[in-house]
Amino acid sequence: MPESVLKMADKRLRAIVDLVPRCRCTADIGADHGKTGTELLLSGKCDRVVFSDISAPSLEKARNLIFEKGLEGRAEFLVADGLKGLSGSVDCIVIAGMGGQNIRDIVLNGKSEAGDAELILQPNTGLSHLRRALTENGFMICNETVAAEDRRYYVIICAVRGQMSLDEAEILAGPVLLKNKNEVVRQYYSHSLETAEKLIMELKQSGADHRLEKLYWEREIWKAALSG
Repeated sequence: MPESVLKMADKRLRAIVDLVPRCRCTADIGADHGKTGTELLLSGKCDRVVFSDISAPSLEKARNLIFEKGLEGRAEFLVADGLKGLSGSVDCIVIAGMGGQNIRDIVLNGKSEAGDAELILQPNTGLSHLRRALTENGFMICNETVAAEDRRYYVIICAVRGQMSLDEAEILAGPVLLKNKNEVVRQYYSHSLETAEKLIMELKQSGADHRLEKLYWEREIWKAALSG
């Protein structure tokens, strides 16, 4: 297999690539440097990749990497907002490294362009909002994983068309993660619990009590997730 473009430290991108199914064509939305899509081609997971970005200069970085690796015959480059310009021939869509609300808007505004493509989503923020929006708009979460990199934890969600209902604990902690608690997931839950407890202490000291009830509730969910 050709040499990977991912470094050993690129655990977030590696986890995203690992979740992408073997398919004919994947779209990398917000492709930027293009490492994810390039790795999908090099690994043989995808026959073709559509690199899409709203910024032409950003997309040029992906184009340069593809030409460097001699993969230009298997790549398409698209300057577009979200999923605009995609055809129904795409089997999988990767949207990573954005805020959860931004990813939500891209998915919901582009449902017709996405067709029945599998979604691989990695939000930097707003994870609960994204999970809720997916399940309230005709998607089901079929897989989740956590990558630990640079003292941060990144949750990657795989979603497909379908019906699913989640309780509040599943929306916060993840329906699949709660069932498959490996060591990295437990570390993520422990980190989330510590973060909630730290915020509770800070808010108590500042007198900002209006957020405490929600944080108390989140703390109990993280505790239950760790003990279960």
